[in-house]
Amino acid sequence: IRTTLDKVTAYNPADQTTGILFGSTETLRIDSDLTRTIGARLFGVGQFNSLASVGITLDKNGQMQVDNDKLQAAFTKDPESVKALFSDPKYGIAKKLSDTIDQLAGPKNSMLVARADALSTTIDNNNDRLTLMSASLDKQRDSLLAQFNALESTVAGLKNNLTALQSLQIIPPIASGSKAIGS
Repeated sequence: IRTTLDKVTAYNPADQTTGILFGSTETLRIDSDLTRTIGARLFGVGQFNSLASVGITLDKNGQMQVDNDKLQAAFTKDPESVKALFSDPKYGIAKKLSDTIDQLAGPKNSMLVARADALSTTIDNNNDRLTLMSASLDKQRDSLLAQFNALESTVAGLKNNLTALQSLQIIPPIASGSKAIGS
């Protein structure tokens, strides 16, 4: 989990690239909730009340480390308590991790399901807006085409009128003081 979280939230300053979930609050919550659960004290499981008490810890990079000698010593000292630490159906680490994972990614009311639903709603809303905008653009295009066709008709009519005007011959004016007819 740690390796995957590091990969999807990575930032490379050399080429300024990021992982697909860089800056995601969901990945931060997954990391913190799982780390808190793994490092938590568990009560009602016997003398070993944490994974650290049996030699299982997280290193500075969040990777799980096992101290085999400490784990073996705990198991030799009280095997039932070690078993209860891991598998007690009410208080064991397996139950706590299962509950944490269900809160994060379970099928009902989990953080990731809620986020996926919110993203799905956003996508649906954006698709609806795209449909409305497309219809609006289609209407605007039709209106502009109608205006263009009307202008083309007007220009064609003006060209015809200009051609007709150019074909007219100029009639010379009648001069004053001309000779009378018949003289």
